[in-house]
Amino acid sequence: MSGNLVATQPGAVGSSQQWNRATALLAGSAILVAGFDLRIRFSVSAALILAVALSPVWISEIRRYWGARLILSLVPICLIWGLVLSALATDRAFDPDLALKVTGLVLSGIAVLMLILWGRAHLPNHVVVGLFGVGGVLGAFAQGHTNWKFDLALPVTFVVLGLVERPGRRYGPAAAVLAIGVFSAFNEGRSLFGFCAVAALLTLWQARPGAAQRVRVWKMLLAIAAVSVGIYLGASQLLSQGAFGTELQTRTNQQTEVTGNLILGGRPEWAATVGLVSNRPQGYGLGITSDWRDLVEAREGFAAIRFEPGGYASHYMFAEGFALHSVIADLWISFGFAGVALAMAMVVVILNGVLKRLAISEAPTSVLFAASLALWYLLFGPIFTDWTNVCAAVGLVAIQIPRRSEST
Repeated sequence: MSGNLVATQPGAVGSSQQWNRATALLAGSAILVAGFDLRIRFSVSAALILAVALSPVWISEIRRYWGARLILSLVPICLIWGLVLSALATDRAFDPDLALKVTGLVLSGIAVLMLILWGRAHLPNHVVVGLFGVGGVLGAFAQGHTNWKFDLALPVTFVVLGLVERPGRRYGPAAAVLAIGVFSAFNEGRSLFGFCAVAALLTLWQARPGAAQRVRVWKMLLAIAAVSVGIYLGASQLLSQGAFGTELQTRTNQQTEVTGNLILGGRPEWAATVGLVSNRPQGYGLGITSDWRDLVEAREGFAAIRFEPGGYASHYMFAEGFALHSVIADLWISFGFAGVALAMAMVVVILNGVLKRLAISEAPTSVLFAASLALWYLLFGPIFTDWTNVCAAVGLVAIQIPRRSEST
């Protein structure tokens, strides 16, 4: 009996290796599809169809991520509560196509999150990052979207980091991401410069003498806040002085003069959102469209910060549904407090992953970049263009629950 057992071991090992290689290849292909972001209809992506088809394979991997379980549990609650809000909004028009579009978008983003978590179980982090970036670059060119700021900057950054990142490397990834940030600043990418600068500085901070010593999480949170404020103040000064060109200098100074600070000047939609929340705190509902009352509330909010929207409010923000230029605000519109809870769960997962990695100086540059990007988009990014990137960032940042054998 023992002879037969020994005789079968080489074949068993070979089969296991072949299975692992096949799984890794399939996971890598799925991440490429996720990055490509091919939309089929009603914002349903190929990644969602693939994730559903592969769910028996990846579902067991997801159980080790408490954040993923929390987010997955909140998604059906959001969809159900969104429909309840729609039914209660008897004074509003309901657009079934808009409801399907928002539903398809949310589920497609969650599918990307799950595929990336699955990919991380079978591929190194830099490979996952690089494949997602390659998919994004291919998708941009396939759709004829070749603007650097809006289409290529993010996937190219992931591709570059996928090429230069390896465990323990600090200076190469930091220099690469900072170079991309400076290039973006000269091409109207002010916010992207900030993300890159944060990622570069926190990466270099991990290379300091004594970095191997664990740092308390609350100290890390203060350090990140200080770095972010410093970069904001420094970048504002550089922009206002024309370091990145006269066009950005003019726009920066105009926005600062009107609203008092660069963030509010660059993202005045929050002034309108505050008015909408005060008028209807429970949210609007899945598929509910906007009307003249919302436009009036928005204009009052804009007036409070001395911002003149022109046709922006009527032609974009309230043209069909709502476009509040904030993932959190857009989730609140469709799902009310359940949508806010989903966004807050993502914030907690992102901060938990980043702070714990930084505390032991093991945060890759790509994770730092993706995390800062996602937090910004949650506050200031349109959901229909940035939801997938937020979900991808959560997938890259989330931390596994240690197995019992690992924690003892």
